[in-house]
Amino acid sequence: MQKTHLDSPVKPFIVLSLPRTGSTSLSLLLNAHPAVRCALEPFHPNRAGGRFHRAAIESGDIQRVLRLLLTRVSGIKHVLEASGWPFEQHPHLNYDLLSGEKLTVVTLSRQNLLARVISNFLCRQTGYWIGTKEGFRHSLDSTRVSPISTLEVKRQIEQDQKEYANIHRYLRLMGIRHLNLVYEQLFSHNGTAGDNYVQVCRLFDFLSIENVSFSTFLRTFNCYLSVDKKWADIDTLKRIPNICEINRELGSDEFGWLW
Repeated sequence: MQKTHLDSPVKPFIVLSLPRTGSTSLSLLLNAHPAVRCALEPFHPNRAGGRFHRAAIESGDIQRVLRLLLTRVSGIKHVLEASGWPFEQHPHLNYDLLSGEKLTVVTLSRQNLLARVISNFLCRQTGYWIGTKEGFRHSLDSTRVSPISTLEVKRQIEQDQKEYANIHRYLRLMGIRHLNLVYEQLFSHNGTAGDNYVQVCRLFDFLSIENVSFSTFLRTFNCYLSVDKKWADIDTLKRIPNICEINRELGSDEFGWLW
């Protein structure tokens, strides 16, 4: 019989998040472990020629497509939006994806919803989603950034709040084993390498991944949690013409602040 990743002690998993919540960095961290292979957004309409995206829609059975993927990888990263993207016409597929037998789900949430929405806006303007901070800056330098509607930002924040609530309600109701990680704790200016190590050990334990020594963590894994990799610092945000107005009108303890 062909050996698959389902024969591995690593529990089949999905890393689930909204855009701009650190899911790529987390997936790359997981991929740095020799026992893990995490596919980055196979259901993105522009990844793998869109074949997994099409197969999920045409068959209506995203679990069948996922089972095929899990013969090749140990887990996937899946990004969705409150609009239902990447399945705007079939948003239930984003939730059907989570309900497979023996699947575990790692969710990434962001407390600073305002920063997430603004970061997402910048990525939409530049068309740059995955890559280095330097690559993003280069793309930003060649983009004339437009103002963003304060009302649109507020509407998106409210939709994000509902989507986070819906995701966690669904996971609880379906009895799906899940672990929620918080962006601000994973990528903290105040966190030490020791703090990062504790969080990664918790994640590895949850996924039945063999833990690593602290020295190996420092050498191989800690770089993925560096705050230096963040794209949207204050200087970047101020490329948006009306960003001070947005921060003044929408910044709050509930939604977060931009600075």
